[in-house]
Formats: sequence, C-alpha cells, structure tokens
Amino acid sequence: MKAGTFKEALANRVNWALLGGGPALSAFACWLVWILWQGGWPQDTAAQRIHILGTALFGIIGILGVVIALIGLAGPLRALKAGVGPASVQIDGDEA
Repeated sequence: MKAGTFKEALANRVNWALLGGGPALSAFACWLVWILWQGGWPQDTAAQRIHILGTALFGIIGILGVVIALIGLAGPLRALKAGVGPASVQIDGDEA
C-alpha cells in the first residue's frame, strides 16, 4: 500500500465510487426496465409488481441524479486520479 494521507485515500475511494456508481446504477435501471418489459407474471399481481418495480426505478433514477450532482459539485475536472492495485484511472483536463 502506498504511503499517503487519510484524506488522499478517502478521495481515492470517493473517485472510484463515483466512476463505478453511475454505470452500476444505470445497468440496474436497465435490468428493471427489462423485467417490466418481459412481464410474464399472473394478472392478479401485475399491478402490484409494476408499482413496486416502478418505485424502485424512480429511486434509482433519483440516486443517479445525486451521483451526477456530486460530480458536478466537484467543479470542473482538472485532474482526477484513482487507483487500486494494478488498476488505475487518470483524467487530465484542460482549463477552459
């Protein structure tokens, strides 16, 4: 493990969470839409299932909004670096 401050380690974990959270939540939202699209459940419980899955989908969309807002509140990205073991991501931006 590289030597660094607790603040750097926390920032590294937050960067990975933001980079991974959006795609993971998007995939989960697509999966819920697929479940709604395929159907295949009895007519007796269809309305209840659609309500539950629709509520979950709106919740996921809300959480995605929070992730997007957190990325936006971080300001314009000039440099972002995150790494775990041999895997790392580095984004260098130009000042506009």
